[in-house]
Amino acid sequence: MAAKCNVQQSFELCADEFCRWSLGILIFEMLCGFTPFWDGGSPMKIYENILKGRVKYPPYIHPDAQDLLQQLITSDLTKRLGNLHGGSKDVMQHPWFAEVTWERLSKKDIDAPYVPPVRGGVGDASQFDKYPEETEEYGVQGEDPYVPTDLVCVAWIHAYTETGMDTSSRNSKAFVSTQLNILRLLHATKKSTSGDECLTWHH
Repeated sequence: MAAKCNVQQSFELCADEFCRWSLGILIFEMLCGFTPFWDGGSPMKIYENILKGRVKYPPYIHPDAQDLLQQLITSDLTKRLGNLHGGSKDVMQHPWFAEVTWERLSKKDIDAPYVPPVRGGVGDASQFDKYPEETEEYGVQGEDPYVPTDLVCVAWIHAYTETGMDTSSRNSKAFVSTQLNILRLLHATKKSTSGDECLTWHH
């Protein structure tokens, strides 16, 4: 999240400026394996780091990459790379992108530096981490332990308040239909004991 979003300033900002901030965040995460403003998982600390522009660069990051990131991940729009006179070309011409041939890239004419050995069309999941499979039996019908015991009572009261029914309308078609629907719900949830009093038929 950009710094301006955190302070909720009223502003007009083109999408490109957000994209340049996001580009810096993406490059940082891909190079370092964590977010630039991470600080022990505290949301408030992360927001504070964003507002102050406090980024911790690991020692193994290339100087060209750090220079690029410092110019992209900045809350000062007058200094953010891509917002200056040269526009997006300033980003493309940065030394960190020196080996990129942008014309070939736009034509998708550059081979990927790494192609994972995936067998297409067979559902190959070999590149994913292994984890214990879930033991829950899906599709098996049974009682829902998370349904409150007074669900039917709540539904009955809700029907009354929503339709505006009063004592004189208890024999109306709408009321009968509501009662039948609640009885179906009662049967489906198997909560007959808790709902008996609420579902007493009044004539």
